[in-house]
Amino acid sequence: MISLVTKAAQQARERSSKKVTAAHLKEAIGKDEVLDFLADIISKVPDHPAGGKKDDDGSDHNDGRKRKGAGRRKKDAHDDF
Repeated sequence: MISLVTKAAQQARERSSKKVTAAHLKEAIGKDEVLDFLADIISKVPDHPAGGKKDDDGSDHNDGRKRKGAGRRKKDAHDDF
């Protein structure tokens, strides 16, 4: 179990992903002969796209834009009391 999670995390790092997805687990299982008994389970999981896009790997991103906060509320004349 530990080796499966470690290998899946390595696959996620190689794809610059912040999350370990089912596709990462599938790839880790496919590369290890010891884990081949899980092949029938992972056959239902779709493969990673071969294009190497970072958008499809489940990583969190915001296209380089920062979210702006709401800022401070302006004082009204009636707020002095």
